[in-house]
Amino acid sequence: MIRIILLAFTLGSVGSSQYFITEPEDVTANIGDEVILKCVVGDREGILQWTRNGFGLGTDPELPGYPRYSLTSDLSLKISPVSDQDVGEFQCQIGAGDTSRPLRSKPAKISVQLPPGVPVILGGETGVISVNEDSIEILECESAGGKPAARIDWRDESGKPFKLDMVDTRTMKEDKNQTFKTISSVRYKVERAMHNKTVICSAINIASTESKNTKVRLNVMYKPKVSLGINSGAGLIREGDNVILHCEADSNPAPYSYSWRKNGAILPGELTPYLVVEKIDNSFHSARIDCEARNSLGSDTAGKSLTLQYAPIMVLQPRSVTGKEGDEVTLSCGATSNPPARYIWFKDSNPQPIEFSDKIKILVSEYSVGTYRCEAVVEGFQNAESKPAVVSILEKPRIGTVETQFGYIGEDLEIICPVVSKTQSLNITWYYRGRVLQEGGKYLMGRKSEDEKIESILRIRKPTELDFGEYGCRADNDIGADYTSIQVQIRSNFNILEYLPFIGSGVAGVFLVLIILLVVYCCRRKKPENHLISMNSEKPIIRASRDLSNKNLDLEDGYRPNIIDIYGNEPSQDRRLQNVHPEFAGYYGNPHLNSRRDEDRLSSRSSSQSTLPPALESWSRPPPNGGRRSLSPNASEGVDISANSTLSSVLSGGSRSSRYSI
Repeated sequence: MIRIILLAFTLGSVGSSQYFITEPEDVTANIGDEVILKCVVGDREGILQWTRNGFGLGTDPELPGYPRYSLTSDLSLKISPVSDQDVGEFQCQIGAGDTSRPLRSKPAKISVQLPPGVPVILGGETGVISVNEDSIEILECESAGGKPAARIDWRDESGKPFKLDMVDTRTMKEDKNQTFKTISSVRYKVERAMHNKTVICSAINIASTESKNTKVRLNVMYKPKVSLGINSGAGLIREGDNVILHCEADSNPAPYSYSWRKNGAILPGELTPYLVVEKIDNSFHSARIDCEARNSLGSDTAGKSLTLQYAPIMVLQPRSVTGKEGDEVTLSCGATSNPPARYIWFKDSNPQPIEFSDKIKILVSEYSVGTYRCEAVVEGFQNAESKPAVVSILEKPRIGTVETQFGYIGEDLEIICPVVSKTQSLNITWYYRGRVLQEGGKYLMGRKSEDEKIESILRIRKPTELDFGEYGCRADNDIGADYTSIQVQIRSNFNILEYLPFIGSGVAGVFLVLIILLVVYCCRRKKPENHLISMNSEKPIIRASRDLSNKNLDLEDGYRPNIIDIYGNEPSQDRRLQNVHPEFAGYYGNPHLNSRRDEDRLSSRSSSQSTLPPALESWSRPPPNGGRRSLSPNASEGVDISANSTLSSVLSGGSRSSRYSI
């Protein structure tokens, strides 16, 4: 009651003085919001003005210069939209009136909340960050300008939180406008599955209507991961197929080299992701094929064993066997193939199979002996046939004929005993002077075998004179035995009998050569008929011009032709031509071997009026009537064959010798 009385007294004493009904309050707003600072004055007499941070906004109700500011009907300050420039203290002031003193409201603070800036991932300015597989990496994202400080989150492109090992977030205040910068660091282990994945950093605070994001793509670098592929359809490979193997490598960066191995051995020249095998053969069956791809971070290898279907190949041949009558023997054969082969046995030339197994048991008898063979069968491939094997009845061994054998004293000596046996199971015993020789010391024993032929060899080291003489060789088996004596003699340094065959062969060869030379010599000395032979000027010319129709001329009947050389001289009577047929002429450097008839001599003299000798003159002018010249083996000799048609016809037969030009 007392307070009411005092208030009434006061109001009565002051009169109607102006006063604040509502004063502005502190406001927190977001950028873009609308803010109204209330200032309601009762009994206002003075002029109203708003101040910001102590500076007046002016008394003009339109508030020129402040387009976002306006006064409401009750003179409250309306700010729309709010920006970060509006941060500060605002005050409502009323000027003094006639009866009122000036008024100032309490200051009201406007706090503006700012959304964070667009975050930035350090190192990801290009949008890509390259990292290595299995390494520990750190991503750092920062967002500035937020008020209050932003919250930063990490996620992948699907919106799921990014797989992180550790997150570290720190905030710092910026002095300029009292905003905040938020930095978030994450540590993670790089996995191959992260390659080409997008990492998103988002920043948000209470001033944000939505988060602000930035993103980078992870380029994970990793070594090759290799797998091996085959273009064989369902995986079935047949012998003779063309096969391509593909080395599929997942790596970043791509491999820069490839290599191929077969059973651990490198295949030279194969440097591409593809291995092409043309007409694949059975050597690849069960073979391990490996491919290696390499890049800058390392290498990886993948491989597999190939399964190949291929024709049978006989690897176990049946062997001939000999047994006693009534014995049971077994023949076996085997082939490698895929799939496994079936086996068929045949006997002799009979096309009917007798067994369907890889083994056949035979009871030795006169009816079962013969030749057996087996075939390996794989469907779709050619059969493989074994070599023939002979089943025979055991007989006693036979020792072949042995000639006397020779050796030198002091030089190792080998004595050979040839044995024929259908089986290798036999005993061979050596004897010397009635005693059995045992292997050891100076005696070495061995044998060589080829089919049914066996050579037993007794080797004597550095024999003395006492080691030469008669040796015995005995071969025996379950059926019987055979024995022979072998004479071993000392070989002299030179034995004419040993070399006699060679000497005889040499002498026969020499005689054969002499006979051939004699025949050739006689043939070359044979003189042709009706030939006219001219020699050079230094040798006599022999002409035979007697009647050629007389074929029975003989110097023995008393005919003696005149012999004249080319110079017209007659030789003495004791040098007359003997035993030469008048139709033939020959030149051997003897002037007496010139036979001619008288009329031919006269014709020759009349035609030799030239200053040149006849032999030279014939080369100084062309032959008459277009005749031909024939050159002798000596370049200076020739024959004129145009004058005698009979001679010309003889010459046309082409007979010639190494000493004549005919």
